[in-house]
Amino acid sequence: MAKRSNHMQEVDTNRMIKRVERYPRPNPVPDDVVAMTGSRQDAADPVPVDALIPVTYQYSDVLQVQGEVVAWTPRAVLVKAVLQPGHSPSFVWVWANAVKRR
Repeated sequence: MAKRSNHMQEVDTNRMIKRVERYPRPNPVPDDVVAMTGSRQDAADPVPVDALIPVTYQYSDVLQVQGEVVAWTPRAVLVKAVLQPGHSPSFVWVWANAVKRR
């Protein structure tokens, strides 16, 4: 079996990195910060919302998505939303003022 050159391995790695960076990765409010905002309340039924979710591709951005609030504290909410069509939903803690009921 022929050995691959280092250049080919680098090209494959770069392609893989670029492919991964096309998908948004959410930047949630950290769990320890959420814990400091008060006690968590879980929704009996999800609440439909429009939410601004900070994400990272190769750069930082904010996605405006439709989702559902499934839990909250006095200052933060847990949003369930699909960030990339065809992918599973993400659960992301965001600040309460980043969501609006639909």
